[in-house]
Amino acid sequence: MDLFLTLNETPFFQGYSREFLSSIVDYFQFHTFPKGYNFFDEGEEHDHSFFLILSGEVRVIQKIDFTSRTLRHLTRGHLFGLVSGIKEELHALIYQAVDEVTVACISKENHETLKLRYPDKALLFEQAIALQLAEDYRGMPVHVEGPGSIADGQVLPSREAEDKFQRLRASVPTSSIPLHSMSSKLAYELIDNELNLDGAPLLNLGSFVTTWMEEEAQKLALENINKNFIDLNEYPRTYSIQNRIVDMLANLYHNDKTCRDGLIGTTTIGSSEAIILGLLAHKWNWKKKAQSGATPNLIMSRSVHACVLKFAKFFEVEPRFADVTPDKLFLTAEQVEALVDENTIAVVCVLGNTYTGHMDDVVEINAVLEKVEAEKGWKIPIHVDAASSGFVLPFVEPEFSWDFRLSHVDSISVSNSKYGLVYPGLGTLIVRDENLISKDLIFQIDYLVDITANFSINFSKNSNIILLQYYSFLRLGKEGYALIMKDIMRNTHFLVDWLKKFDDILLINEGHCLPIICFTFIEESGFDVYKVSAMLRQKGWIVPTYKLPKNAVTISVMRIVVKENFNQYMIELFMNDFAEVLDLISKFQKAGL
Repeated sequence: MDLFLTLNETPFFQGYSREFLSSIVDYFQFHTFPKGYNFFDEGEEHDHSFFLILSGEVRVIQKIDFTSRTLRHLTRGHLFGLVSGIKEELHALIYQAVDEVTVACISKENHETLKLRYPDKALLFEQAIALQLAEDYRGMPVHVEGPGSIADGQVLPSREAEDKFQRLRASVPTSSIPLHSMSSKLAYELIDNELNLDGAPLLNLGSFVTTWMEEEAQKLALENINKNFIDLNEYPRTYSIQNRIVDMLANLYHNDKTCRDGLIGTTTIGSSEAIILGLLAHKWNWKKKAQSGATPNLIMSRSVHACVLKFAKFFEVEPRFADVTPDKLFLTAEQVEALVDENTIAVVCVLGNTYTGHMDDVVEINAVLEKVEAEKGWKIPIHVDAASSGFVLPFVEPEFSWDFRLSHVDSISVSNSKYGLVYPGLGTLIVRDENLISKDLIFQIDYLVDITANFSINFSKNSNIILLQYYSFLRLGKEGYALIMKDIMRNTHFLVDWLKKFDDILLINEGHCLPIICFTFIEESGFDVYKVSAMLRQKGWIVPTYKLPKNAVTISVMRIVVKENFNQYMIELFMNDFAEVLDLISKFQKAGL
């Protein structure tokens, strides 16, 4: 018997060199078993771990239940045996010699010796067994034993047993749906294992979104994950809760209207949809009074969020940019006055831009628009993008008039998933009154049991994230939000004070009103923000690094967003790692590396 040839015919060992195979041949013994021999008879104690068929045929019988079984015939080159930890699974399989069978065996003793001397090669055998057993359990034609007849049926693989084998060789499909199914446990494990390579959300200092909520909130989210919010008639209490959220935020932003007065707002999938809906409302109001052929325009800083640019492009509105400069990274009243005309649908004022966290000068811009209205009769509204500030300013700067207390602020968008303290996926639009939203933008949907009014870009959305916001409102109240926001600001200033001790650091935003820190390194320092960010990433910290917008593009910055979970202890850990990184870079520089 040529064992080398048979091993080469075994799919798992194809491609291995003769030298490799010769190193394990000595561990095999040759045996011939008679017809009817049961390889794993529970009544006998077997001394072998693996069997490689050299000649003859082995029948595999899998018991399905009392009346059915599956059959498969194994021939030359097939490897089977016992893998540690899965013997109990073989009780459902019978390996029986159809005729006289000659096999090459590895005894349990030799297997243990192989594991001690060549652990990698022993593992290969276990993997090979796993592969073959997975095939033995899968794809076998089913024969149902009836009274006097056997009929072909369906394939009935054993998922539980296969999971133990498939883990050793499982790959995650990337371009097509896999041919076969797998157990829920294995599917979860494959995805969960891959996600371990993602960054840790709690160490992501670049993201604004909430990364932690209490156990009760997570329970509430899971219990309502199957509710589609758009089915208002099926889930009327959820719709009522959404309206309460709109009313509460309107009240927080000094709007005395409620949903009982008409459509004064809506929840959205993130604040991007809220911004686009608000700007659409302003464009429709402009259309009512615009002259034929006029082109609408929208005034904004170059620091606006990408969704504002999307709105301008998708809905054919001319973007009128106010450039930022290194010494002025926000929109000013003077810039607005120079850009505004009768076809301006709105001015976008960002309170806490994504780049540096600076706030546009909304108070002075409102004053300029009041002046323009008095002099020229143009009523130009302001849309406030309060994505990052809408849950901070009311509690840390309550006297700051940025909301509906200003005469030209007609719409406000906020990201609940940021400092609203709910998981990603929720935004809210609030308008001054129902007259702002044209009836043309409200669709009457008649195929959801009853007629439903809909003001949205997206249609379906999950209900649970809305319920989480209501949970946070009930759980914390204004008192709780104030305590958390003030603590966050205190932690922000704690970190800022520490950063000020570095002569090489130039602070661009010291977190005056919002918990956002932006800084760079002075050119003479030799520190590169991208290198510092990459080395912090090796320690687990995610700190974004990027160039500022046009006219300030020569400046590359790092930005840190301080959130609820980034407490003083975590900040101290970050400071230690940050200092170590700078020290290591300095040593590299001195060594000329």
